[in-house]
Amino acid sequence: MGGAATELKSSDGTTTIYAAQQRILKEVENHCHMVAIYHAHYHFCRVHQTLHVTPAMEAGTTDHVWSLQELALLENKELAKAA
Repeated sequence: MGGAATELKSSDGTTTIYAAQQRILKEVENHCHMVAIYHAHYHFCRVHQTLHVTPAMEAGTTDHVWSLQELALLENKELAKAA
């Protein structure tokens, strides 16, 4: 058969190492996405007690508190733009 399927069937354990590396990379990627979502929520959706507005409103980036739906719609627009 040849090709990638044959290459993955090595007896020295490289397949296991490769699979572990791919799993770790996926975990890191997911973690980065969660950090981005957290920061977006923190700055655009969460009203802070000391500011009485969101940090984005204080900085003049937006004029209202964003809902989670607005945040999700922004992400969908960015994904569509990238495609």
